[in-house]
Amino acid sequence: MLSLIKEYELPSVFPDDVVLEAKSFGTKIDKSDIKNRKDLRDEEIFTIDGEDAKDLDDAVCVKKLENGNYELSVHIADVSHYVKDRSKLDREARIRGTSVYMLRKSNSNASKRTFKWSM
Repeated sequence: MLSLIKEYELPSVFPDDVVLEAKSFGTKIDKSDIKNRKDLRDEEIFTIDGEDAKDLDDAVCVKKLENGNYELSVHIADVSHYVKDRSKLDREARIRGTSVYMLRKSNSNASKRTFKWSM
């Protein structure tokens, strides 16, 4: 795996300044930010990212409607409120583009420890 990372020059470590920028957001969502967003905390939404995923950013919600039909909602994390254009995080994300998954190893475009928020 490491030979593929080296051969294709895939980034395997986040630079310290990028990690520091991500950590600067803290681990709590500011309550003043909630008023500008649709609050879905009462919805039963669950991740569809795999157990070994490094970036938990995809989720779904399924509801049975009164008419018997089902509604499927797909949720994809939007970090644009935090990751500003041309910031260190933005530049690093542009370099990485996407996560690369290989057998027993992945090179993530974001890490679980990079973004951890709670209410």
